[in-house]
Amino acid sequence: MKGEKAIQKMKAIDADVLQVREVEKPKIGDDQVLIEVAATSVNWADLWKRADFRGKVRTATSPKPNLGLECSGRIVEVGSQVTRWKIGDEVCGIVSGGGYAELVAVCDKLVIPIPMGIPLRDAAALPLSACLIWHCFFRLNRVRQDQIILIHRAAGGVGSLAIQILKYYGCHVYITAGGNSLSLSPAEHATLLNDVEKNIWPAIAQQRIRPIIYKSFKFIEAAGAHTAMQKSINLGKVLLLPIFHGEKHQSWNTCSCWLCVWGRWQWKNGVGFEDCQGGGFRRPWATRKGDEDEAVCCEEVDCYLFKV
Repeated sequence: MKGEKAIQKMKAIDADVLQVREVEKPKIGDDQVLIEVAATSVNWADLWKRADFRGKVRTATSPKPNLGLECSGRIVEVGSQVTRWKIGDEVCGIVSGGGYAELVAVCDKLVIPIPMGIPLRDAAALPLSACLIWHCFFRLNRVRQDQIILIHRAAGGVGSLAIQILKYYGCHVYITAGGNSLSLSPAEHATLLNDVEKNIWPAIAQQRIRPIIYKSFKFIEAAGAHTAMQKSINLGKVLLLPIFHGEKHQSWNTCSCWLCVWGRWQWKNGVGFEDCQGGGFRRPWATRKGDEDEAVCCEEVDCYLFKV
């Protein structure tokens, strides 16, 4: 293998107890790359997979589920048949499980370059969500400019990204604010990633679309990351970073109102929305002085319908 490291062990999160364990380093196939993980994201499929495993009668030899369906990082090894990628390339992609680790082996067709202007870690929030959005809205439903779209519970990682993509393509988007998994084959995911790279990555490079990150947790804080998802307090994507005791990391420290997180990207240039600094929000369609609705405390918000 090109670029093979001497290290044979790595740290990964045990799916049963959500604690860091030392495990064998993955071996890559001829059509795979080995990614040194910068970040992975927490998805509902991870929680469902873990709950299903813990709810079954099992023995000491029962295989544990591999958590982590998407990641970003740098390539440290490439298989003999891989031609597009080289060691050192910064990529993000979809994995069949195993993203909750320092290293993960991925088919070369299931990774794409980091979009221009996005930090390496933040890119872990994009691949699965972008593919889901492109598949559901553009491939299955043939969404067109000026169509009216309603997105329920749009405060999560998928919803917050879907708003931006649909707005970029000229749709009129309504949302409610506070899933189901999508089962696709690796070949279908590869096709979707190709579409995403062609149709969404340019908009990210133009700073028209950005991933919304709720918070980044260390690997040793994986249980807290899962709790945030279970309680639906995440306002955007939840990330896990391969950082361990004593190491520093920078996490989001934002107002708990998801519209504030969203507003930092979308309404900071005079479109009528501002950070509530922890006290509430103004509805984003208030675009002129005097149009502002009365601020509402974030903690009192249950479900509102917004046009964005």
